[in-house]
Amino acid sequence: MPKTKVAPRVETRLHPDDYRYFEHLCHDQGKTKGKLAREAILFYLKQQRNMEVQKQESEVALQVRKIADRICGLLYKLGVDCNAMARFTWEMGDDEEREAFEHCHEKAVKYMRNKMSAAEKKAAEELIQ
Repeated sequence: MPKTKVAPRVETRLHPDDYRYFEHLCHDQGKTKGKLAREAILFYLKQQRNMEVQKQESEVALQVRKIADRICGLLYKLGVDCNAMARFTWEMGDDEEREAFEHCHEKAVKYMRNKMSAAEKKAAEELIQ
């Protein structure tokens, strides 16, 4: 099969001890020097690409963690504000209003539990404990 393209050539120098070991590996593996060198370079390039991908994934994971921390902070603030409003309503009411508040609270809890998936229910239970 005739070659239609000439691939770029890569040349380098090795320490004599490294070159002897390289020749030894070629002989043991039954590969030409060019094939073994090509495999080594391609292996190295693949490792470098993997390291780049891992670095990008690490950066994305850090961004996601920052977003999650922000959301958790906002949820905490929301919980404090809701609790403050509930506490204020409770304190300002008489016995009849407190009973109505408890009834509304129970209905809201049931409503929210029915809207949650199994995973959300489990997460909510873990937060409560």
